[in-house]
Amino acid sequence: MTIHKEGYPTLLIGFIFLAVINSVFYYFFNSLFNYILIISILFFMFLVSFFRKPDRSVELSNNTRVLAPCDGKVVVIEKVMEEEYLKTECIQISIFMSPLNVHINWYPTDASVLYSMYHPGRYLAAWNPKASKENERTTVCYSVNKERILLRQVAGALARRIVCYSKEEPLPVKAMK
Repeated sequence: MTIHKEGYPTLLIGFIFLAVINSVFYYFFNSLFNYILIISILFFMFLVSFFRKPDRSVELSNNTRVLAPCDGKVVVIEKVMEEEYLKTECIQISIFMSPLNVHINWYPTDASVLYSMYHPGRYLAAWNPKASKENERTTVCYSVNKERILLRQVAGALARRIVCYSKEEPLPVKAMK
């Protein structure tokens, strides 16, 4: 298992913070040290799990399939009016990523990136109806076989940062990289 490059600073800061906390408890509150140590180890394991980057290489036999771009649970499939880029009615598939899911989005198919835009915003809880419009988010639109696929990542109350590496490119990008 590898760690995503965005996770290293958080893991380092978390490790130093937990080491300081554990040192304080070891020297001043020794009777509670074992409990704090166990909690610290579990918390650090959660952090490592959050930033894990599993291998998701997939060979697509043709360019007509679209894979789920992320881990998580499909919570909504509905028709919506997309107003930012497509400006048309389309099918929206919403996937909720819990803190236990891998928090990486992959290219869902071999495609060209037509549009990529970052939007700063708030950090409302994911279940808040305003979250998809008001929270920090990125929008990326792909072109595949003359069809357009729009992906939107929305930050939440816990995962409060989005880093998007997609740039507008006329050449196809490969799925699941």
